[in-house]
Amino acid sequence: IKKDIKQSRVATTSKVVDFINSSSKEGRPGVLISATAVGYYGTSETQVFDEGSPMGDDYLAEASECVCREWEGAALGVDGGVRLAMIRFGVVLGKDGGAL
Repeated sequence: IKKDIKQSRVATTSKVVDFINSSSKEGRPGVLISATAVGYYGTSETQVFDEGSPMGDDYLAEASECVCREWEGAALGVDGGVRLAMIRFGVVLGKDGGAL
């Protein structure tokens, strides 16, 4: 299952990047947004993470790091002229509970 998860993310992003790179300059988007996962940073009930935070040391971080590294690496292949925005996000919880 883990292999399938990683392959689905990396292969899909690679196909999008290949399509963009093979498109005429006029047909290219101005921005490619690539969204991966906050699991990269590990878990904590008190720590605040940002894009400069190191990879976590728990199981989720190790699994996510492998997927995120390859997934984001595929997005980095987009040709110049297309701005690349890479974000990592997770489940957003409402103030009254529940996932949004």
